[in-house]
Amino acid sequence: KKRKSKELFFPEQDSFVVDPAQFIAAQCTRRAGKTNALALRFKRTMDKYPNSLSRYIALTRDSAKDIMWPVLQEMSERYNWGAVFTESNLTMTLPNGAKLKLFGADMKNFIRRLKGAKSPCVAIDEAQEFGSHLSTLIDDVLTPTIADYDESWLALTGTPGPVPRGTFYDVTEKGMGEYSVHKWEIYDNPYMPKAQEFVEGLKKKKAWDDRNPTFLREWCNQWVLDFDSLLIQYNEQRCNFEEM
Repeated sequence: KKRKSKELFFPEQDSFVVDPAQFIAAQCTRRAGKTNALALRFKRTMDKYPNSLSRYIALTRDSAKDIMWPVLQEMSERYNWGAVFTESNLTMTLPNGAKLKLFGADMKNFIRRLKGAKSPCVAIDEAQEFGSHLSTLIDDVLTPTIADYDESWLALTGTPGPVPRGTFYDVTEKGMGEYSVHKWEIYDNPYMPKAQEFVEGLKKKKAWDDRNPTFLREWCNQWVLDFDSLLIQYNEQRCNFEEM
């Protein structure tokens, strides 16, 4: 017997899914259930706008396919969405004609693909991994595309990055852009019943203490400078600058 969708979601997810804000952000640890919440948020909006085109954006096409694609397929099967999946262009189509298309920022003519067509909702996942051009992507490319819909929204989602800088950091930690910010962790996810045991085992395997930067970022949802996660070592004097 298939469960009702509301039985899958817990309070932190529900709060994100039903938030009426036009600009919204979710900062989560690994395995917190962020992708499922985002998928349902897309579905709710697509139900309201037949024949619309919504868009999910990840850092690469492969990561978009790996992260969101299987979640959409699982939820469609579990909750009888009746969606049709076209893998060649990573598009999910609902019975009302509404489409959700997955993009990677590494795709050819990426910006050109996003401009023009209107969308009731757009999400940028792995937002911590996008470079300094993220604010331009949001302001100049994506925000105009949601202007045609009364209940449109744009979401930024991700995990704290290895350098506490950038647009996602400014939004989630400094309150810039007037986003409605949601934060939750693996420990809030009841579908990870042994979360504490798993994380403690990982700490032991990696020889992490409670102050380890990677542990704090990925499992405690904190923005900290994590030198060990960087391919190129960060130096604030050399790597950071302010636009004039």
